[in-house]
Amino acid sequence: MVARKRVNQVSSILQRELVQAIRRSVADPRLLTLMISEVIVSPDMRHAKVYYTFWDKDVSEKEVTISLKQASPYFRTVLAKNTALRFVPQLHFHYDQSIEHGLYIDRLLSVSPVVDAPQAPCDDSQV
Repeated sequence: MVARKRVNQVSSILQRELVQAIRRSVADPRLLTLMISEVIVSPDMRHAKVYYTFWDKDVSEKEVTISLKQASPYFRTVLAKNTALRFVPQLHFHYDQSIEHGLYIDRLLSVSPVVDAPQAPCDDSQV
């Protein structure tokens, strides 16, 4: 339980520091609309999955992923300087599709007809 709590704390620290690093010092225009949605650190704290999304429709997911992978050593350096972690995990960037999936579900629900659920017949003799 203590180890899981520590992993969650490290995940929060990494997410906060990555957001700050991107806002302060990244000059790549493809990363200007980037949002870090979640960071999941492995139990041994050697690897971190960084889930991101972005709002710029002129840039492809592949371009952003390549930019993030190229900037990964820089991010690890910033994390090492700004945190008290003994070891900064390897960063693995993954596009977060949950927002798009939620919008898709919302569109499906908005166009589907609302059907009332059939009600069971009321049997007054049971009362």
